[in-house]
Amino acid sequence: MKDDTPIEAQASATNAADLLRRIARVGKYSFWTGAGFVLSLGVDRLLVCPVLNRSLGGDVFGGFLWVLGLMNLFGNVAANGFALHLLRQLAGEPRESARRMMNTAILLSIGLSIAVLVPATAVSLPFADPALRAHAWAVYFPLGVFALGRSLELLFNVILRIERRFVTMFVVRVIEALVLLTNLWIAPTRNLWAIGTVYAASIFLAFPVFVRYTRSFIGGPIRWDSDLARALLCAWVPGALMTFMEQTQVYASRLVLGVVGGAEDVAVLYAGTSIGNIFVAPIGLVSTVVLSLLASNRVFALSGRLGKEYLAVSGALAAAVGIVSWLAGRWLIAKLYPDLSANTLEFYGWIAAGNAFMSFALLLRPIAVRYLPLKRVAAVSAVTVAVQLTALAVLVPSGKAQGAAMSLAGSSLVACILWLVCFTRAGHAGDNDRREPITEVGIFDS
Repeated sequence: MKDDTPIEAQASATNAADLLRRIARVGKYSFWTGAGFVLSLGVDRLLVCPVLNRSLGGDVFGGFLWVLGLMNLFGNVAANGFALHLLRQLAGEPRESARRMMNTAILLSIGLSIAVLVPATAVSLPFADPALRAHAWAVYFPLGVFALGRSLELLFNVILRIERRFVTMFVVRVIEALVLLTNLWIAPTRNLWAIGTVYAASIFLAFPVFVRYTRSFIGGPIRWDSDLARALLCAWVPGALMTFMEQTQVYASRLVLGVVGGAEDVAVLYAGTSIGNIFVAPIGLVSTVVLSLLASNRVFALSGRLGKEYLAVSGALAAAVGIVSWLAGRWLIAKLYPDLSANTLEFYGWIAAGNAFMSFALLLRPIAVRYLPLKRVAAVSAVTVAVQLTALAVLVPSGKAQGAAMSLAGSSLVACILWLVCFTRAGHAGDNDRREPITEVGIFDS
C-alpha cells in the first residue's frame, strides 16, 4: 500500500485536530445545557413531585399533573414552531433584521399561545376529574401562566444558543430549580394557588437574566412588523406540527388516562414515567451531540463498518438504560412514592422496556434528521403518534395505568424500528446530499 504523502499526512492531522476541537466545543456546550436540564429535572422529579403527592393525595396530585401535561402539550407548540425556524435564520441575518424578526415572533407567540391555551382549557374542563373541577381556577390559571412563560423562554433560548451563551442557560435553570424548591414548604399547606404560582414564578423570575443577555437581539420596545408576521406564520406551521407530534408522544398517555381512568390513575402512571424518564434524559443529550457532530458532513458519515459499530454501541447503551432504569427505578419509586409504588411496580417493567426502545430510537433519530428530508422525519413521528393513540384507545379502558404503560412501550418499539429503517436509507440519501448543513446552534433541544 502506498504511504501517505507529507501533504496528505498534514491534511489528515489537520482534520483530526479540527475534529478534536469540534468535539471539545460541542462537549462544553452539551455539559452546560445538560447540567441545567438535569438539575431542573432532578429537582422537580426527585424532590418536588414526591412531596406534592404526599401533601395533596393521589386524586388532587394526579389532577394537577393532568393539567400540567395539557398546558405543556399546547403551550410549547406556538413558540417552538417559531424557534425551529429562527434557529436556522437569525444567525445569518443583519442585526436590525434579526431584531425585527425576533420582536414579531415574540408577539406572535404570545398571541398564539393564548389562542391555543384558552380553547384547550375550555374543551378539557368537562373531562377533568371532579376533584380537579372543584379547584379549576386554582390549577388552570397559574399553570396556564407557567405555560405562557415557558413559551417565551423557548424564544429567549434561541438567542442564547446563537450567541453561545450556554452558561447563561445553565444559570436560568439554576434559578428555576431554586424557585421550585419553595414548593417543599408550600406543599403541606395544600394551597393550589400558591403551588401553581411557584411553577409560574420559576419561569418569570429568570426573565431579568434573559433581558440582560438578549437585549442586543430584542432592542428596546418590542415592535410589530406585518410583513415579517406573514412570513413567520408560513414558516411556523411545519415546526408547530412537528412539535405537537413530539409533545403528544410525551403527554398523550397521561391525558387519555386522566379522561378514561381518573386522576389517581394519572398519579400511579406518573410515579413510573417520571422516574423512568430520568434515565433516558442523558441519551437525549447524547443524541444532540451526535447531530451536532454530523452537522457539517455533506456525505453520509456512518457507512460500512463505522455504521455497524454505531448501531452496536447504540444498542448496548439502550440495553443499559433499560436494565439500569429497571433496577434503580424500582428502588426510587418505592422510596419516593410509597403510597403508589405497589400499583406502579406491577407494570413498571413495561416502562423500563419502553426506556430501552426509546433510547435506541433517540440515538438513531439524529442520523435521519441530518440526511433525510424533513417530511420523512415528520412522517415517522406521525406514524408513532398514530400507533400510540390507537394503543391507548384499545388498552387504557381495560388496563388503565398499565394499559398506558404498555402503549408507551409499544409505540417506542415502533419508533425504534422506523428510525432503524431510516438509518439504513440515510446512507443513500446522504451520499447525494447537497443541502446546507444544520447549524450547530439549532441542535440543543430544551
